Amino acid sequence: MTAREKTSRWIGVSILGDRFHAWLYDGSRKLAGLSGPLNPADGADPEAALRPHLDAWLDDPDRPVTVVISGAPGAALVRIPVSLRSLDAAVAPARDRRLALHLLPGLVQSDPPAVIRGPETAIAGFLSLNPDWDGVICLPGPVTVWAQTSAAEIVSIRCFLTAQLAGAAAEPEQSGPTAFAMQDGSEFAGALADTIARPEMLAARLAEAAARRELGQPEIAARLWGALIGAELAAVRPYWLGQQIAVIGDGALARTQVAGLALQGAPATLAGAEPMQAAGLCARWLHR
Repeated sequence: MTAREKTSRWIGVSILGDRFHAWLYDGSRKLAGLSGPLNPADGADPEAALRPHLDAWLDDPDRPVTVVISGAPGAALVRIPVSLRSLDAAVAPARDRRLALHLLPGLVQSDPPAVIRGPETAIAGFLSLNPDWDGVICLPGPVTVWAQTSAAEIVSIRCFLTAQLAGAAAEPEQSGPTAFAMQDGSEFAGALADTIARPEMLAARLAEAAARRELGQPEIAARLWGALIGAELAAVRPYWLGQQIAVIGDGALARTQVAGLALQGAPATLAGAEPMQAAGLCARWLHR
């Protein structure tokens, strides 16, 4: 048992975009959890954003509770390649004396340029639960992250705006991956294969999707996501080809990514985002 595991209660927080997940721990034992949206007005102030949500867990003004935050805007960045367990959290000032804030650093890569704050903690969680894993990990989201891992280190990353491109090409009710979840996947598979074979046609395929929207054609979501996932897989093929693959995420977007990989003969393990974030917070804070 580490020194940190012997300490009393602490709170782990994962911030991803405009939402957060938080867990109350006693050492490594999870006591409670909550999640919800963050107030955009709080911007880069994690204390202001989180304090209203965590207030019920801060019951002793004379004994500050350690709050370990992953994904905080403005957190320090550490250059890849790196082992996440080797990184110290930075102490941040807190106006509320019930809080002792610690910000976990994100990652930065020079070539190709990439910055992530938050997804690396889910990766740490997956690696802590799968200690012999060498391969690639994909985290679909507003910014999809692909990470190449070896010997418990993140070796390199690539980031894609696939979901944001889908939103730009079609209305939300047509561009979400759930829009074709109940349909025959042949349109998705055909568009994916076509774009992997000819990724230079992606811009044209997006224009076609916009035209299909105007014409009210129902297969727009399947074709749109097939083209976008196909272009992404073509760009990142050196990562996943012949490798172990894990996809960390929940819902239709993660399942769509798994489906696209399967169509290329590349089976992927699907892991839930919240469990991996929780495991990653423990791995990065307790078990250094």
